[in-house]
Amino acid sequence: MKHRTSREIRGDFALISVETIPVATALGKFERLWDEANAAASQLALIEDIADYITLLKDMDVWFQQAKNPRL
Repeated sequence: MKHRTSREIRGDFALISVETIPVATALGKFERLWDEANAAASQLALIEDIADYITLLKDMDVWFQQAKNPRL
């Protein structure tokens, strides 16, 4: 299965960060993007391209931690 590039996923992820939508909606979108990026990274585990997906997943995790605990 052909996955979108990390750049394409990152673009959608960036939109979540700036959209004015309920947190539950943002987290739902986040979960779908996380699953997509994780699946792509898993398939590329033996290829150099995985680095871009790992960086994306790390950035997404930072956002997720802040979104679920906005007062930290």
